[in-house]
Amino acid sequence: MAQKPYKHNIEYIQKFYSYGSEAKVIEFQPVYQEPEKPALPKRQKDPVTTICIDPIAFCSIMVAVVMVLVALAGVIQYGVISQDHAVMENYVNGLREEHVLLQHQYNANYDMEKIDSTARALGMIPISEAQTISIHVDVPVRQEDPDFFDNLIWFFSGLFA
Repeated sequence: MAQKPYKHNIEYIQKFYSYGSEAKVIEFQPVYQEPEKPALPKRQKDPVTTICIDPIAFCSIMVAVVMVLVALAGVIQYGVISQDHAVMENYVNGLREEHVLLQHQYNANYDMEKIDSTARALGMIPISEAQTISIHVDVPVRQEDPDFFDNLIWFFSGLFA
């Protein structure tokens, strides 16, 4: 470390040194001095309240707030959807009632004599006059597929056989 040349670091030789021979420090006084201002009372600082919050607790609180907001949004959306469902249910019920009325009107307007005369004109005959042939066929009964428990019993019977 470089030494700084201070007065107390200077080594004097006794025969050349006389007391008071070192350079004097001249103090300069400012030419203009500002008048002293009256002393104002110091402003008192407002008391500061410090609240320490754990970061994990803060994150948990934020997650809880977000979950509450999501739940509220779900409740609002459920209300809107239930209203839409009620409107659609009323619409479907109206369509069913209209369908029943149209079906009844359609079935009530059959003219069986007109249908019979048109069918005979086209060459159709009543079913009672038609020639019928009967054939007897024996169809084998299909065995049921084994269920889970039947497969389990078969597995253990083969395992311990």
